[in-house]
Amino acid sequence: MDKAGGVLPIPPWRPQCGGSSGQECSLEPQAGPPLGVTPCSPTRGTWCMTLVPQGTPGTEVAPGRATGLGGPKAHGCEACGKSFKYQSLLLKHQRIHTGEKPYACHECGKRFRGWSGFIQHHRIHTGEKPYECGQCGRAFSHSSHFTQHLRTHNGEKPYKCGECGQAFSQSSNLVRHQRLHTGEKPYTCSQCGKAFIWSSVLIEHQRIHTGEKPYECPDCGKAFRGRSHFFRHLRTHTGEKPFTCSACGKAFGQSSQLIQHQRVHYRE
Repeated sequence: MDKAGGVLPIPPWRPQCGGSSGQECSLEPQAGPPLGVTPCSPTRGTWCMTLVPQGTPGTEVAPGRATGLGGPKAHGCEACGKSFKYQSLLLKHQRIHTGEKPYACHECGKRFRGWSGFIQHHRIHTGEKPYECGQCGRAFSHSSHFTQHLRTHNGEKPYKCGECGQAFSQSSNLVRHQRLHTGEKPYTCSQCGKAFIWSSVLIEHQRIHTGEKPYECPDCGKAFRGRSHFFRHLRTHTGEKPFTCSACGKAFGQSSQLIQHQRVHYRE
């Protein structure tokens, strides 16, 4: 923090192991210690950064004690009462209340409360993708995206609907699905007031008002508002029939045609 009380931008140093005391982060020195950084382990040549919420003088933590090792959840937040095992986690949490974002990206100026969020963001500029899939070789900049991708290979679906039991590989897909049960429609058209369960459906609906038809058939030039209608039209050119009747094996290009056909079997 500078003398005027502002926040100094943090260059993209990589976190290193900073000793056994569990400090929040330690940084490799670049031609001497960075500003606002104190020695953490002089014998190892590492440096430890101690950050406290803005506007709360007197709460500085002594070097080497940035993350106290008390009992389970020994550090409590005075604002909301939430407790944390390490003081470094408490300090990071307190920034939610103070609004402090001490990590500033020197490329675009965007600020972050935590070091991990800053590092993940910085990969947007560097293009770094350190998480690589051993199955297909695809790489990711965020560990969460990598974890989600792995589920396409192992079939894991850890998010289960409590109403119907349907499972999903991503929590966001479960949230979207649950709206079918709750009837919640959070996406409202500003033109006509019609509400929708999913944002994608709202976007497609808004094209009724704008007249936009972004999906154009390369064979005949016909344009469509939505992807589903576009792909359904493409099958008239390709002859693809992906919808197969389980009773007789007859195939159809549209799901509606399959449903109509299946009524023949129901009447039998």
